[in-house]
Amino acid sequence: MDEADIEDGEVLEQEESVQTPSPPITVLQNKQENKKPDVQRMKRPRPDESKIKKVKCKYWAGGTCHKGQDCTFLHEGAQLMKDELCKYFVTDTCIKGDECVYSHDTKKFPCKYFHGVGSCHLGDTCRFSHIRLTPEMIPKFIKDNEAFLQQVQQARGYTNLGEYYNQYAREKANLQPLLPLPGNILGIPQFPPPIAPVWIPPKPPSPDLSSRLHASGIIKSRNITIPKGDLSKLRKPPNSHVYKKPKFS
Repeated sequence: MDEADIEDGEVLEQEESVQTPSPPITVLQNKQENKKPDVQRMKRPRPDESKIKKVKCKYWAGGTCHKGQDCTFLHEGAQLMKDELCKYFVTDTCIKGDECVYSHDTKKFPCKYFHGVGSCHLGDTCRFSHIRLTPEMIPKFIKDNEAFLQQVQQARGYTNLGEYYNQYAREKANLQPLLPLPGNILGIPQFPPPIAPVWIPPKPPSPDLSSRLHASGIIKSRNITIPKGDLSKLRKPPNSHVYKKPKFS
């Protein structure tokens, strides 16, 4: 509706009121697109210098470190493998796996029942070796299974090793312990331990009144003489008087 069409005194309704032109929508959209949200860049975590492992673990090479990844020292370098069977692997309780320094190859170790007793009830399913022992392997087998072979000898009177074990038992029985050398490793002579002083109780004082013990420890003799005179007067205390009976006339 134009202004010319409005008569004098006429009031426009709310719908017919003059509206101001609004900015185009495309301009607002362009402004919103230009405002990009703040991009938060991911900060790379910096390693804590206190947790950096620099010193090597002295127990790692020998396989005696039980802390694993929780150890504060560096686990680096080759480990010294031991030619001994892992006792935890036999019971399926070894948690170290490939990091264990003990052997997990049971076929490298002879079966104590097959070679010590002469028969193994597991047969071919046994995890240990049933290969015949050579004369060079028998002494090590006896040393590793000494307690078991001793029980077999006591129960049966003999072992499957025959004279090999009997000779080992005789040599061990005849072996005498080495006597200690007179001195230590450095060659310094060892002196006998010091003798504790013997305490001598003091003698009781002499009942003789003619001797007096002074503070200096010197005993001096002294003669005691009894004064002559009336002994009754000597027994009276000083300033004493005798009550006398009054005389009546």
